[in-house]
Amino acid sequence: MNLLEKLIYKKKVITLDKFIDIALYNKQLGYYQTKKIFSRDGDFITSPFISSIFSEMISIWIVSYWIYLKKPKQINILELGPGNGLMINQIINSLKKIKTFDAKFTIYLHEKSESLVKVQKKNLNIFKNIIWTKNINEIKQYPTIIIANEFFDAFPIKPEPTQEELELPRFAVVGRPNAGKSSFINALIGKERYIVTDIAGTTRDAIDTKFDRFGFEFNLVDTAGIRRKAKVKEDLEFYSVMRSVRAIEHADICILIIDATRGFEGQDQSIFWLAEKNRKGVVIL
Repeated sequence: MNLLEKLIYKKKVITLDKFIDIALYNKQLGYYQTKKIFSRDGDFITSPFISSIFSEMISIWIVSYWIYLKKPKQINILELGPGNGLMINQIINSLKKIKTFDAKFTIYLHEKSESLVKVQKKNLNIFKNIIWTKNINEIKQYPTIIIANEFFDAFPIKPEPTQEELELPRFAVVGRPNAGKSSFINALIGKERYIVTDIAGTTRDAIDTKFDRFGFEFNLVDTAGIRRKAKVKEDLEFYSVMRSVRAIEHADICILIIDATRGFEGQDQSIFWLAEKNRKGVVIL
């Protein structure tokens, strides 16, 4: 029996994320470990194989976002699941040709498949500013632009929460952008689970963390910062704010984080009244 068969025989049931992780990344069974995947001779062809225009468009977006960030002198570009390295190769070459882009940049590649890492290192050996990382929390604290092409289909996902998990009390950590919500949860759980930067808007989605302390269990929900509607100009930020509002609606308690350097301002009051309107308990920190 292979590993999957042994696990199922022994435990009767395994979780979906465990199954996907083994099926994709196990050294003996894993799809991304044992097969030639990306190429005209492989199982499928991704956009960069068809034309470099796809990567060039992403390069233009990277420069546009760099301008939006007010042109920092140093940035990180993080690619999740870089495949065989072709897309980032094309992106690097494209960025070098854009004369208005003068930032120093380091490329970080986050790849779980050891066999694909070998392919990437072979295909990208002419570049010196590439670092492979297994832990994105180790990335240097510069503004980081994240790219991922056809990545989430290879991501071990957690199944829908059980009824028991749904019944746990939900504490939504809310506030304005860059108020310290992610830092607060990291400190509380004792792990650097959430990315923390000085850039407002790093957290884009509402993310649950099961928390167990002092004999009690509950869910902590990290949320994107909520700004006034007049200041929300990007579609991505609009949907992030909507998910934060939904997190408030579904929470039992809202923990409102206040930036002590700015004090309790009008937007903090608006978030407070939003929680109060939905009849939620509120803790102000």
